[in-house]
Amino acid sequence: MARTSAHGRADSRGMGISFCAEFKHGMKARGIAQSHALRVSAGTLKGGEAMSNEELTRRDQEGTEESKLLKKIEKWRANRAQLLEHGEGPTPTAGKVTALFHVIPSGSLRRRVLTHSWSVPEQDKSQIYVSHQVTSSRYNAEGFLAVADFGKGGCAGYTQLFRSGIVEYANSSCSGQIGDVTETVVFGQQIEQEIVHCYEDAKQHLRSTGEEGPTYIGLTLVGIANKTFYTTYQRMVFSNTRRYTTQNVFISPEVLVDPTSDEASPYGGTLRPLVDTMWQIAGFEETPFQCMKEWAPFKETR
Repeated sequence: MARTSAHGRADSRGMGISFCAEFKHGMKARGIAQSHALRVSAGTLKGGEAMSNEELTRRDQEGTEESKLLKKIEKWRANRAQLLEHGEGPTPTAGKVTALFHVIPSGSLRRRVLTHSWSVPEQDKSQIYVSHQVTSSRYNAEGFLAVADFGKGGCAGYTQLFRSGIVEYANSSCSGQIGDVTETVVFGQQIEQEIVHCYEDAKQHLRSTGEEGPTYIGLTLVGIANKTFYTTYQRMVFSNTRRYTTQNVFISPEVLVDPTSDEASPYGGTLRPLVDTMWQIAGFEETPFQCMKEWAPFKETR
């Protein structure tokens, strides 16, 4: 299977997804995204015919609107990471590392006038996916929150449904210790698996709410400073080149996706660019969890 590069469009797998962001030159490797719109000049051919100035102007305006939208998404995601880092998320989290997976419909960040009471249908409440098992749920200031409680120390995971249509999935049990190794490691494969589960749930949620149009997804990791990513026990124990992250927060570029696609799980054409970017902050070129060069997040490892 051909891979999608971290700065390009989908390759021969033809899944129709693209990175809608690229790293700014000189920006810290937080992965905050900046849109890149295609600029063309008058006379550029379209289907063998020269495009009019009006059409060129329209395309330029569309690029400007996309750029504005991506800046809003960038700002919103950075704020969510900051709240979590300072312990001000929707509910306390138990783990040292928390992974956030965001699903952001393109129209969700537009200012909306409240015209009717917002609620989650009863049948949908029991279907919300949460990392680990749901133990409680409630309405809150931002919408509806489902939580997998972990005792007095905080939760193992939560899913926040925003009134705007955004969904935030949190997994706070993606780090820990392995065997007799005392240091805390980040469970990269577990995060990969959670990304698949969350995206699968988001597809169903967007279908049930009737959300249409482009949708953006992104991964955020909070609390990763001075930690290494776990691959296999053998590699961790016998490797002399452990790679430790320096920044405490990682915010990936956004990926533009089509949630109505009939792509099969684990949705490699859609999610693989996001996964590979996560592993790059750990020092790898791409995910180490592959089988015959195909992404295999559920492959058993030792």
